[in-house]
Amino acid sequence: MTVLPRKDKEARIKDIANMILPELVPDQLQLLGIADSDIDITGFAEARNHSTPGMALLQLTKHRADAIIAKGSKLYAPKSQDRESQLDYVNENSNILMRQWARLTHLLTHTSPNNQAILRLIDLIIESSVLAGYYAGSNDMLALTDRYVDSGYNASVAKPQKGGQAKAKVTEPVKILVQDMANFVYQEPNLASTTKATLAEAIVQVLQDFSATGNNKSIPALKKFPNRAPELDTVNKWIKSVVKPSNTSSKPKASLAVVTAKLKAAYTTRQIAASLA
Repeated sequence: MTVLPRKDKEARIKDIANMILPELVPDQLQLLGIADSDIDITGFAEARNHSTPGMALLQLTKHRADAIIAKGSKLYAPKSQDRESQLDYVNENSNILMRQWARLTHLLTHTSPNNQAILRLIDLIIESSVLAGYYAGSNDMLALTDRYVDSGYNASVAKPQKGGQAKAKVTEPVKILVQDMANFVYQEPNLASTTKATLAEAIVQVLQDFSATGNNKSIPALKKFPNRAPELDTVNKWIKSVVKPSNTSSKPKASLAVVTAKLKAAYTTRQIAASLA
């Protein structure tokens, strides 16, 4: 962790407090030694674990945008009557999306009461869209400002994290595959009541069996793991944000054997290999 002078840390905290979703840059927060309590952020984990994470994330984004505007900072206020600020655009588009969601929900629920699976999938699309848009905007801002980043900060903060980022990049296909497996299970009516613990064990078992087949242990994305497959703790962390359907308490919980068999049928050795290529 980089230790910043007190004044520099205070300035950085003020900067991050004006971010809408600082939770999406955890590496930077850690490297700067900034805790969530330093910038008083709450609600992100709850939004990602909500029954409708897309809409919850959208509402959180709008709420935080309003809070930043309310601070009265000139940097985030409208530049003139003819030109809105970036936060105004955030609010406008958030309102549009929420109205469209309400309209879509009304149409689908009145067309058929069995459209919950479709609504859940659309909400996941909204969640992914919010995150993709946030990272796209972050990338474009970096493209404009990165050239002017202080060389001392670049040397002490940016460069030390390259090793960790490289490892994360190599194992990213595994993480994506794990989360896809989890979403598959929770979109299956007969598996919707599966506990996160059972789901994680099933995924680990499927990937361990895959790794033990042929030369799969040599796949670069798996070589970063000591056992050539992600550990249970890692899988639990990766599927934490995957939303488990609500109102499934009355349904029998699927066993580990059943979930594992379903996953192996849906994710064949060839399909897993292609996903990790």
